[in-house]
Amino acid sequence: MIALGSLLLLKKDRLWSGWLKLATTIGRVLASLRARLLLLVLLSVIPAFGLILYTASEQKLQDAANAKEKALAVVRDAVEEQRELARDARRLLSQLAQQPEVKRLDQSACSLFLADQLEKYPEYSNLGVIDLDGDVVCSALPLQGPINLADRGYFQRTVETRDFCIGEYQVGRATGKATLNFGYPLLDNNGKFTGVVFAALDLGWLNQLLAQWKLSPGSVLFVMDQNATILARYPEPEKWVGKVFPQASMMRALLSKQREGIIQTSAADNTDRLYAFSPLRLSEESRTYIGIGTPARAVYADADRVLIRNLLLLGIVGFLALLAAWFGGDLFILKELNGLVGATKALAEGDLTTRAGPVYRQGELGHLARSFDVMADSLEQRTAQLNKVNRALRTLSECNQILVRAEDEIELLNEICRAIVNFGGYRLAWVGYAERDEAKAVRPVAQGGYDSGYLETVNITWADTERGRGPTGRAIRTGKPSVARNILTDSNFGPWTAEASRRGYASSVALPLTINGQPFGALNIYAGEPDAFDSDEEKLFCELAADLSYGISALRTRLARQRAEAALRESDQRFRMVVEAAKDYAIFMLDPNGRVVNWNSGAERIKDYRAEEIIGEHFSLFYRSEDIQEGKPEKNLQKATTQDNVEDEGWRVRKDGSEFLANVIITSIRDEFGNLLGFSNVTRDITERKRAEEELKRNLERIRALHEIDLAISSTLDLHSMLDVLLQKTGSLLLYNAAATVRLVDRKTGELKPAACWNLNEEVWKARFRRSEGSISKEVIEKIRPVMIRDFLTDPRVRDLDFLRQQSLVSYLGLPLIAKGEVLGILGLYAKEEHEFTQEEVEFLTTIAGQAAIAIHNSQLYEQAMTANKAKSEFLSVMSHELRTPLTAIMGYTGLVKDGMFGEIKPQQAQALGKVMRRSNDLLGLINGILQATQLEAREVAVERREIDLRDFLHDLRSAYDVPLEKDLTLNWDLPPNLPVLKTDSVKLKHILHNIIHNAIKFTEAGKVTISARHLPEGKTVEFKVSDTGIGIPKQALPSIFEMFRQLDSSETRLYEGAGLGLYIAKNFTELLGGRLDVESEVGQGSSFTVRMPV
Repeated sequence: MIALGSLLLLKKDRLWSGWLKLATTIGRVLASLRARLLLLVLLSVIPAFGLILYTASEQKLQDAANAKEKALAVVRDAVEEQRELARDARRLLSQLAQQPEVKRLDQSACSLFLADQLEKYPEYSNLGVIDLDGDVVCSALPLQGPINLADRGYFQRTVETRDFCIGEYQVGRATGKATLNFGYPLLDNNGKFTGVVFAALDLGWLNQLLAQWKLSPGSVLFVMDQNATILARYPEPEKWVGKVFPQASMMRALLSKQREGIIQTSAADNTDRLYAFSPLRLSEESRTYIGIGTPARAVYADADRVLIRNLLLLGIVGFLALLAAWFGGDLFILKELNGLVGATKALAEGDLTTRAGPVYRQGELGHLARSFDVMADSLEQRTAQLNKVNRALRTLSECNQILVRAEDEIELLNEICRAIVNFGGYRLAWVGYAERDEAKAVRPVAQGGYDSGYLETVNITWADTERGRGPTGRAIRTGKPSVARNILTDSNFGPWTAEASRRGYASSVALPLTINGQPFGALNIYAGEPDAFDSDEEKLFCELAADLSYGISALRTRLARQRAEAALRESDQRFRMVVEAAKDYAIFMLDPNGRVVNWNSGAERIKDYRAEEIIGEHFSLFYRSEDIQEGKPEKNLQKATTQDNVEDEGWRVRKDGSEFLANVIITSIRDEFGNLLGFSNVTRDITERKRAEEELKRNLERIRALHEIDLAISSTLDLHSMLDVLLQKTGSLLLYNAAATVRLVDRKTGELKPAACWNLNEEVWKARFRRSEGSISKEVIEKIRPVMIRDFLTDPRVRDLDFLRQQSLVSYLGLPLIAKGEVLGILGLYAKEEHEFTQEEVEFLTTIAGQAAIAIHNSQLYEQAMTANKAKSEFLSVMSHELRTPLTAIMGYTGLVKDGMFGEIKPQQAQALGKVMRRSNDLLGLINGILQATQLEAREVAVERREIDLRDFLHDLRSAYDVPLEKDLTLNWDLPPNLPVLKTDSVKLKHILHNIIHNAIKFTEAGKVTISARHLPEGKTVEFKVSDTGIGIPKQALPSIFEMFRQLDSSETRLYEGAGLGLYIAKNFTELLGGRLDVESEVGQGSSFTVRMPV
């Protein structure tokens, strides 16, 4: 066994070694560019090969689909042909059943007649007649003996239905061939059913169908039953009739579905065919199918032929491509690549001047050669650059050593400048500090290298001027390096170009020196060649400038710390004396990390810690735990660091854990260079002060709330609206979940009635408190004082606990609503959780109840006034209607008498009647005015807007005043022609202007009345103005001139008549139309009324 195992391992090793050798050989072959080109050609052929195979597959699928469709079409044609043959058979049998020879059932005569008919219809194998017992009475073919067909399906169905019937495909007993039989009922002359006429259809019609359809060679046509038994087949029926179809189980499953179908299988002759079949539907019980089989090779013949042709063409093209790749690779690729390989070897041996050019061919290889030369140029440049960087690194290294040893700032700067010149090979290096004087001068403080008095002539500034736009000024001003790549051509270097070029300076760089981000000077380096500072070298020198800035800062910090330490020791004692004397303030110092470093007596008194207990601890010890979790101590130190100081008010913790409200000021402490030394913390206990402030704030809020409630309930006189606002405002002031109600005393019955509620189910509440019930309400009303209940469940006065539980009400405060010594109702406040009403809270809510009572009293008075006003308006309206009826009769009869309808009248009588008519008209105008006024008050005036032409409108208005006036008065009309169309109620607009004009005429005894109109496009209005030179209106009367029944002189001895309704109606009509009516007047000078209507 061991030997066998060893043998197997040996064979495995040899096999693995063989595979490795094969892989190595393949790798060597594919390492060649020519082999790779050939492989690429082969790979390019593979997709075409796959496409050909895919196309052939798709073509076969399409041919198969076409073949299936064609086969089904042929089967359907066969079914239709069979149906047509059945219809022909029915017509033939119907004719035969009418013949006398057939009806008499005369055997010899009938047989001769049927034989004659059979010759006319050769598609039938036999014609005959069967009696009711199933015996063949006569036949077109001679009978060899008695034949009984009683068991045939078509005979039985014809006897049963006495109608035409179709039988099954079966072998005839008289013909000995497979036929399709038809039966037709035979009736004698009396209509009595005597037998069945039958016809046997020869299946030779299937051969005719095959010839007609021109199917592929090898196609077959067959008829089978539901058990897949072949009943007829062409060609070669003798081999197949009666046999079961191949793949019978699959075929039976398809036939059971009683519909068309397709199957592909091999028959007994080993020919793979595509079979299509369809049911014949010979009768209800018929389960016969007709089908056609097409050889599969005929279906796919075209697709196979195209596949073979395409594969041959692909092989030829592939072979030609391989030849082209073999010989073309040498000519166009390998020759140039060999040249590139030689240049690469030379470059690898250190020859940086070697190049593949200078002549380059077109294409990728030419581009590769050009790229190689570009790479070589870049490599040569990088090598030179690397030398520069190495030089800068040596300089940087030496300068860092100088920084480590430095003790004096100026000596440090001089050594750095000398090192830059000596180790970097530059012409000059110098350092200038930025002065904070008015000129913003740059003062040279150190130098190294060749100067020859150059620094004495530069006169550089870091201001944004001509002498400040050079590299040094820009570097200090912007805090960024500034390079002059060529001093001779740099326009910003202009003021120093001559001096610099005389000393051999060709380029320079200025590097800002910064402390804490603020530039304080610049390191300047000058080189003897142009463009001497590339980006890498510039970055290294920026690092050098940063290191130098840090060194200077460190030196200054060290010196400052030494001075500060001395000063601190001196002032510390004085500070301690001052701090210890402050008893009301906790004053202590923190180090930069927030730890306590000293502690005064005030801190000990406020925070309860002794100095030895707290020094060294972090000051977060004074904060609450939630503040510590939020990082509040660190945030305060951070703010103090960035903002110098921070003031904070909040809760602090004493040693015993008690809390107090404190005002804390934390201030950062820095040295002269701005370095953070620590923080001072001054804490004051402001608990009592804050408590007083909160009390004052709460009182102010209550005053403001009372003012808001007063404004809200005073904004409306509607009782229900006012109560809703009152309860909502009062509820918003409560700091707990509450509800509120108002119940008012009915003055007629003296009962409390629900008026309004908030945060309750109003319907349920009103239903429950519809009547005045309960001792609590009675106590509030009778004793006129607040009643408080902390918990309804424990108070014996409470009755309706179900309602209170349903609404989740627990506590109660009832306040009487008192106005002018009268109790108007109760303001009820309910808490939905147990609440104890404090005396302060009860006093505040009592004040609100007093305000509410006054507002309720005013609302009740307003409702009474509105009721009285409504009664007045209704009275005026009724009286006006009642007065118009007799007045109209008076005016009518007066006019008839004046016109002489009742006989001639004297002039004195006519004059008297005229006065009656004028007074009647005045009275009618007064009545109409009262009606219009009452309609306005009742808001029953409708506006009908239509477009009106103002020219026609004003012409009609003017015509009403064409009659002469009984005064020394002139009417002037100033009406322009370009007035726009106005959409308004023309009747009301005319009424407005009539009233104003009539008013002007009435109050102007002599002079003029001017009526004008104009269009104001900028305001989109039309302005009508009526001005007079009458008596004018006193200034104090102007605000009330448009009020109802308002007159200038309301005494009984007044000179001017009228009810004081004209201007009231004009004003209200104007506002209904969306316009505005204004008046200007001076006593003795006249008045101007202006109506402005929107366009």
